[in-house]
Amino acid sequence: MSIQDRIRLIEQYAKADPEQRRLIRDHAVAVDSVTPLGPRLVDELDGLSLPAAA
Repeated sequence: MSIQDRIRLIEQYAKADPEQRRLIRDHAVAVDSVTPLGPRLVDELDGLSLPAAA
């Protein structure tokens, strides 16, 4: 997956409703299973849904 594809997927995830987020996250798990090097896409997506620090 190219950097541009990752960026698009992250942008879509940020704008998605909960059901779409689940589907995008499932896709990210599949991507991570075939590209073990580098930062995991799932971790990047999970970081977007963490609450902000106070």
